[in-house]
Amino acid sequence: EEEEEEESLVMGGSQDALSAQQSRYWESQSSDVRGMLGGLEEVHEPDVHGSLALLDSLVPAAERRGKRALDCGAGIGRVTKEVLLPAGYHTVDLLDVRQEFLDQALRNIGRRAQAVGPGPAPAPAQTGAIDSAAGDSGGASVAAAAGDAASGSGIGELYCSGLAEFDFGLAQGPRWHLIWVQWCAIYLRDEAFVEFFRRARQALQPSPHSFIVLKENTLSGHAPPVYDADDRSVTRSDRHLRMLFRRAGLTVRCSRLQTGLVEGLFPVMMYALQPAPSALAAAALQKRMNE
Repeated sequence: EEEEEEESLVMGGSQDALSAQQSRYWESQSSDVRGMLGGLEEVHEPDVHGSLALLDSLVPAAERRGKRALDCGAGIGRVTKEVLLPAGYHTVDLLDVRQEFLDQALRNIGRRAQAVGPGPAPAPAQTGAIDSAAGDSGGASVAAAAGDAASGSGIGELYCSGLAEFDFGLAQGPRWHLIWVQWCAIYLRDEAFVEFFRRARQALQPSPHSFIVLKENTLSGHAPPVYDADDRSVTRSDRHLRMLFRRAGLTVRCSRLQTGLVEGLFPVMMYALQPAPSALAAAALQKRMNE
C-alpha cells in the first residue's frame, strides 16, 4: 500500500493526461531499433535470446504452430519479427500508440510474411484501429494486413491505440494464445495497469498453453517506484508488480531475470501469467448464468 501511494504521488495527473505526454515523447523517437531501445542497440540480441528461451520453456513448439499472438507496445515490430514469428506463432497482431511505428513494422517484416492465419474471426473495428494501406490514422477500420496467404505466418491486424484504451475486442470472446507486453506497462498508473491486465486475461484462449508475458524493468526488494520525468514512466518493484497481478486475477506461473544486458540498467524481469483459479471459476459461473 505504501508503494502504491508513492507511485500516485510521483506520477500525478490522470491516465489520459499521462498518456498524452508519453505519446509526445514517442513522437520524438526514431522508427528503428535504436529508437525503440532508447539508443541501446546492444540490448537487442540478448533480449531476443532471453525471450525465445522463455517461450521454449513455457510452450511446446507444437502448441505454438497455427496459434495467434498479440504484441503490445509493438513499435516497429522488433519483437514480432525476432521473437514471436520465429517462435512459431502463425499470426501476430500488433498494438501500438503510433501509426508511424506500425507502418514501419509492415515495411520491416515485409509483405511476404503478411498473412492472416487460421483462428477466431477478426474482432469488430474499434476506435484507434488503423488501415495502413489506406494511411488512415484516425479511422475505425481494422487492418487485416493483406499478403500472400501461401507465405504462412505473419502480421494479422494492426491496432493504433494506447494500452489503457485498448478493449481487446472482448465482445467477440477470447482470441489470443499469447499476449506479449514488453517495456510498455511502465506507462500505466496502477489502476490502469490492473484494468489492462484484467482485460488481457479475458482475451486469452482457454488453454494450459496460453500465457500473458510481461517483460519489464523492475526494482529489487521493497524499493519505492522510480519515476522518469522524460518519458513519464514508472518502474516498480517485483513485489509491487505481483500485487498488481493478483488484483488483475492473474497467477505468476514462471518468472525469470533477463541476463546479458549492459551494466547500469534496471533489472529486467519476465513474468509468464495465467488466469488465477478464482478468476477462472468466476468466468465459468458467469458463462453459466448467461446461458
